[in-house]
Amino acid sequence: MKHLIFYLLFPIYLFSYSIQEKFQHASPGDYIVLEQNKTCSLVIIHSKNNNHMIFEEISFPYSKLSKTGKEWSSWMKNGAKYATSWDLFEIDLATNELVECYSFTKNSFLQIDQNLSFITKLLSLQLELVKNSDRKKIGPSPSHGQSDFRKLWNPPLYQNNKKVSNASFEVYSASWPKDESVLSQKKIEVYFDKNNPTFPFPHWIHIKDSSYTFKIRSIDSGKNLTSNHLDIPRKSLVILKPITKKDGKVLLTVNRPKYYKDIHLFASDVITNKCIPIPFKELNEDNGQVTFEFTTNDLEKNHSYHFCVAANFPVYSTAITSDVFENL
Repeated sequence: MKHLIFYLLFPIYLFSYSIQEKFQHASPGDYIVLEQNKTCSLVIIHSKNNNHMIFEEISFPYSKLSKTGKEWSSWMKNGAKYATSWDLFEIDLATNELVECYSFTKNSFLQIDQNLSFITKLLSLQLELVKNSDRKKIGPSPSHGQSDFRKLWNPPLYQNNKKVSNASFEVYSASWPKDESVLSQKKIEVYFDKNNPTFPFPHWIHIKDSSYTFKIRSIDSGKNLTSNHLDIPRKSLVILKPITKKDGKVLLTVNRPKYYKDIHLFASDVITNKCIPIPFKELNEDNGQVTFEFTTNDLEKNHSYHFCVAANFPVYSTAITSDVFENL
């Protein structure tokens, strides 16, 4: 459980609304700084559209917190000294899938598979509003039969490097599904700022039972924090195998990251350089690898072709076959 951002993206239903609806009210630049087990993470909404949202996370040791000055904009612009990781994550809001991860610390893409199982469980959790009578309170419980006049317990709330007085929270609970992890069937409570309903991040996450205690707390939050990075890097389309024919159809296997939705296939005549759009059918997809099936009906007999796969969004990417297809 390396990345604290994974703990923030889990609620499908927050009482009467979804996490997607909550993040629809959020703005790029909204941020929170979290601490868990002596590790801090600055988490920012880097960018968003109707279908995807990109999060940025910079982690550093809690022991170095004072040396950051909590001036997050200048700290980032100066290279985020003491950072142990600096990553971007993209979430497909339609499917609740993590579709891309990139590490600027390692200058490489991160493997997605190792995190998907944990994230999908987080995304599937249903939360219920905790009534005030069931919330944690300050002080010892009253004796049996006596009224409970204790004040509600609230975690500290920090905004723009200042502690907020008289902070008020809405609390939601859920149960982790039964699995082989230490979180199996544990109760989770999350605290959202009641006075700032458009702020998407929880300020406190708490998991506790008699055998296991876990918490993530916020130590700062705010808005309008600009990233050093304009966008998340993108993998290119890659043709994985030579062209093959089966049952009169042509097969082309391509590595296509899931964020490339609008794919086009073209045939380029080796002699005339004429480029022809080719209709195709996607046979299957496995971890980004997809096989395109198409016919040679639009190709001229006894001509040679290269095939080109192209996508225009989110960035322009193409892949061209190195082998020549002879349409005999």
